[in-house]
This record gives sequence, C-alpha cells and structure tokens, in this order.
Amino acid sequence: MRGRATRQGLGSARRLALALLGAWVLIATVMLWPSPVIQLRSCLVRERVVWAPHVVLAAHAYGTVAAYLRIDAHGRLAAVAPATRAEAEVHAREQALPFEPHDGSTISPGVVDARVQLASPGRDWEGYAHGTRAAVAGGVTTVVDGPFGSDPPATGKHELQLHMRAAATSALSSHVGFLAGLTPSLARDALGLFALAGSGALGFYAVLSPMHDAAGARPLAVDDLRVAAETISRTGLPLLVRAELASFEQFELVRGQALYEFEADRMDPLTHLRTRPAEWQTAALQELARIAKATSALRLHLTDIARLDDDALPLLADARAASNGRLTADTAPHYLAFDALSLRWGDTHLKAEPAIGDESSRARLWELLGKGEIDMVASGHAPCSDELRADGDFVQAWAGVSGLQFIMQATWTEARLRGHSVGELARWLSAAPAALLGLTGRKGELREGADADFVVWDPNEL
Repeated sequence: MRGRATRQGLGSARRLALALLGAWVLIATVMLWPSPVIQLRSCLVRERVVWAPHVVLAAHAYGTVAAYLRIDAHGRLAAVAPATRAEAEVHAREQALPFEPHDGSTISPGVVDARVQLASPGRDWEGYAHGTRAAVAGGVTTVVDGPFGSDPPATGKHELQLHMRAAATSALSSHVGFLAGLTPSLARDALGLFALAGSGALGFYAVLSPMHDAAGARPLAVDDLRVAAETISRTGLPLLVRAELASFEQFELVRGQALYEFEADRMDPLTHLRTRPAEWQTAALQELARIAKATSALRLHLTDIARLDDDALPLLADARAASNGRLTADTAPHYLAFDALSLRWGDTHLKAEPAIGDESSRARLWELLGKGEIDMVASGHAPCSDELRADGDFVQAWAGVSGLQFIMQATWTEARLRGHSVGELARWLSAAPAALLGLTGRKGELREGADADFVVWDPNEL
C-alpha cells in the first residue's frame, strides 16, 4: 500500500513537472516569439536622473549638449532634455529620484551591432552569456546574431527558434536580435521566407562566395538571390548580403595559383589577400546594384565593404542614387584599423573575408564613411575554437575576427585621428544600424520613450 502511494506520488509529481514545463514553454513562446529582440530585463533597474556635460542627441543633429536622462522603472527614457547640472539636480529632486552626475564625461547611445556570430547553439566557442558580456564591456547594448557559425545554422523557422530559446535561457548582459540565413533551397521557398519573417527575424543574410566549412553557410547563385529578393521585399525586412561574389571553381583556381604558381607561404597574411581579390567585391556590387534597381521595394544592405577598386566606386554611388535610400552598406573595425602589411606572420586571428586590404583601401573606406556612402560599422564578430585557427595557416584557418568588445574603441581611435566627431560615431554604430533593423524609436538614439541603453565614456581616454 505504501509502495503504491509512493508510485502514485511520483506519478503526480512527474505530471505536475511536465505541466509546469509546458506552461513555461507556452509563456516563453508568447512573450519571446515573434518578438524581434529578446530584451534584457533586470530587477536592478533603478529610476534615476543621469546627467553629463556632453550628451549625444539626435534632436540636436548628433551634436553634444549638457543634458539629463530620466530613467523610469521599466528601463526606458521617461525624459531627455538639455540642462545644466544645477537644473538636472533640481529636476531629480522634484521627481524624488536619485541624481547621478557624470562630470567630464560623454553619454552616447548604446551601440547596436548589426552583425555578430555568437556561435550558439551547438558550439562551445562562446555562446550568448559570454558574448553579451563582451558586448557590454565595449559599449554594445544590442547584438544581432547572425545565422551561421552555429550548429544548426538559423536557416529555418525551427532552427531560428532554437537560437531564440538558447538566448532566452542564457544569462544575458545585452539585448539580442536575430538574422535568418538564406540557403539555395530557402531562397526559392516563399512560404519558408514568410514563416521566418513572422518568427521574429530582424532580417535575412546571404553570402555569394565560399566560407569555411564549419560556418555552415552555402553560397547562393545570383539567380537564387534575385528570386529571394523579390519575396523578401514583400516582408518589409532588410536583405543583408556579403559583398563578395565568387564560385567554388573561381575560389579553387585563385587559391591554387597563389599556392602553387606563385609559391605563396601559407603563414603569410598576404597569401590570404591574394586568394580573395578585390574584383570579387566589384562583381558583387554589379549584381547587387541590378537587383536593387529591379526590386523597387527591397531594402538591400551590403556587408563587409573592404576593398573597392576604381571600377567599384561608381557602381556603389550609382546603386545608392537609384535606390532612393533603400540601399545601405557597412564596413567593419578591422578594415578601418588595419592594413594587410600590418598583420603579423601566422596570426590568423585577423583573417577576414573579404580580406583586409592595403593602406589605400583603408583610406578609401574612411573617405566613403565620412561622405555617408558607407552608412555604418558592424563588428562582424566571428569567434571559433583554437583548432580552427589552424596554427597560423592562412589558407586553412577559420575566417573571422573576434572583435565585438572592441567595435567602439577601435572605430573611435581611428575616427578621432581623422577629425570625426562623437556624433558621427553614434550615427555609424547606433542610429544607422537601428534604422536598418527596424529598431528606431527603441534603440540607437537617446530620445523620450526609447530604451535606456547608453554608454558613459571619456572620448579623450578611450
């Protein structure tokens, strides 16, 4: 009798546990999906008034003014207004809130990093907990996780939700959004694309040239991308495409020439440069410009602008002019901060695709960024295991720079040397990425009603 009661009790406990688990999954589904960004919610949010003598405000043309930010109990900006320190302190007293002055500091919007690979789920390289901790260490308050590099990649509704579940059950230090990856079969599956759009993806990401096998990415043919673009234009979401076009056959031919015909050393960073010629970016721009012109409603974004030859510049300018603001582009801090000759022999931590170019390429990127022909900077953060760094072999190594925590510091260090302002930095790292991903009003700017995502820093010491 006692044994039966014990078994009945165990059975009841199991049923209760399963019921509670089912309820948790239901709640998570309703609250997190199809929400496009998993919001970091903390019991430590403090209502307060924050003030600094230099606050970057979109309402003041991204200039800096002395201002206060009033943060409510939900972690949003209840008020943003120019004010002297004394005026801000009076406002805090009137609202019966703590006053938090940051004398001598600058407050900028939190960085929105539009392209990272946090390698979760299925990998032990980094994950959401460690990746978002690195993000906030560098001033990044929102990361948008790319579809590749994880196992499985986020190329279907179920796989995307696996990524969302992994983030939702991690100890996050920043907000997290998601991109869905395109494959040749998905590109022609209109129902699959609409399902991903409805599942919370902030956009779609595609590559047109070979990547490392461990990335799990299959490059698209231009015809497949053209079909996908037509469908994606009807979802209202952006299509992000790595601006490099090459077939597997082209890749093998160029790599073979570098290794055997020119007897290049595998540990020489210039070997990698020779195997990813600048003409591949030009070829991509030609095709992507045609797609942008042919698909009137498409929001097309070119990623990883690294090396533009003389033929590519008019293509980019013409495509931007024809798109009426629908075509945007980004580059990455490693393209802005390094040139190929500064890379160390056998240090594959700075192997990137497209390859880091020479000094003239870097100077050209800064010129385009200053003119607004490149709109934003994204880290392209892509960690991997030590094994995939291939002991310094630039031919076999994983291509990806692990630099999420340095996006703000690296970009500002170089920008300041070229006379750019903290307001321009805020546009490149915060406002423009937020606009691309449909997050304006919540992220990327310090305005009333937006999330209280901001960075307190000293531009003279960063």
